[in-house]
Amino acid sequence: MQYETINEPITVDCVFKNPGSASVATSAKEAMLPRMFLWRSKTYRITKINGRWQRREGKFLIYCFAVSDENNNGYELEFNTEDMKWQLLRIGFD
Repeated sequence: MQYETINEPITVDCVFKNPGSASVATSAKEAMLPRMFLWRSKTYRITKINGRWQRREGKFLIYCFAVSDENNNGYELEFNTEDMKWQLLRIGFD
């Protein structure tokens, strides 16, 4: 798979799942489920979350997601808790 760095703002439709009675170990990154995103006036439907991780920048967390669409293209998205904005970091394609 080849990758292209993008680093552009996007709009994301994200569901925040209530962990309910799940253990305290359930983190916010596991409760966040991005479903689709809008980039350059095109909507991309997320069909699979391939990975999730988080990192810290100062006192703020950045939630990162590796996702795929229905065409099996890969994308890396991040949600910054400082400004509450999403960004498309890079895309992967065959």
